[in-house]
Amino acid sequence: MKLQWDEFTRRAWSTVPGVNITVPRFGEFYSVESLDPSLVFKEISQTLLKFKKHMQSLGYVDGVDLLSAGYDWRQVPSAEWMDATASLIERAVKTTGRKVVLVGHSMGCPFIYAFLKSLKREWAERNIDSFVAVAGPWAGAYKAANAFFVGFADYVPIAGYAYASLVRHMASVWLLLPRAQGLGADELLATTPSRNYTNAELEKLLSDAGMDHTAEKLAASSAIFTKWSSDYSEPLNVPVVCLAGTGKSTPGTLVFDKDIERGTPDGGWTHSKTTLAIDGDGTVPLASTRYACDQWAKHGGNATTVLLDGAEHLSVLKDARFFDEVTRLSCAN
Repeated sequence: MKLQWDEFTRRAWSTVPGVNITVPRFGEFYSVESLDPSLVFKEISQTLLKFKKHMQSLGYVDGVDLLSAGYDWRQVPSAEWMDATASLIERAVKTTGRKVVLVGHSMGCPFIYAFLKSLKREWAERNIDSFVAVAGPWAGAYKAANAFFVGFADYVPIAGYAYASLVRHMASVWLLLPRAQGLGADELLATTPSRNYTNAELEKLLSDAGMDHTAEKLAASSAIFTKWSSDYSEPLNVPVVCLAGTGKSTPGTLVFDKDIERGTPDGGWTHSKTTLAIDGDGTVPLASTRYACDQWAKHGGNATTVLLDGAEHLSVLKDARFFDEVTRLSCAN
């Protein structure tokens, strides 16, 4: 599952030869309604299943005017995914005679951002009504950085540390690392007995821990932001609503009880002891989930931030307030 770093160009990751990730039934909700689509685990591992049922109760039909654009979650957005998504949207508009409302959750938000920025304004105005960004990690998350050290086992039956060596080789997780622009360059990223690392020193922290070509990998993963300005000073060409969970204890500064020791990219990293809690949705800090919309609004864009008190990062997909926002836009379209 690990991606290979191109040692020659030092600009991109690639899939291991012989490994191919596909999205089953692209366009239908099958691949996004639960983590495990089997009859046994479909309900208990649901993600967008409840949302799908809500939209169907309003008359929407899966695969016709209720569509999904799944992607290889290890990678950053590809041209192939953007083309397939554009075709899906054009088909829906032709079928229904109405513009589409785009809904992104978590990493899906920067994917849609990259998609929207790749479009010609005329095409976007003709086909897209609005964009609802749910729990978007616009400035990253400390939890992603901590995953490099101790792994990440939420929602998946894998021992945390066994997962750490995988996430270090996933372009998407590099995309989710905390960004100084939105979380504050001087804010504390990590603390050890002998020194502190600020958000501006993310590259130094990862290099000290044993990651090779850190600067190049950070640049490659963040290209979808830096190409169009990472401070989101250029508004998108469609109305945006950012739904940001608040009131949940969320991982913040990484706390190490011993100094960072250099390991290897595949293992042996110093474990962080814990993280300091900050406000957010339990995964992404509030400062990150609201950052892009706040910036777009500041620079004259049609962007609104809606705070959802008590909304958790994944369970927000079952939250009536999320349903209401999407219903308001889609049924007015």
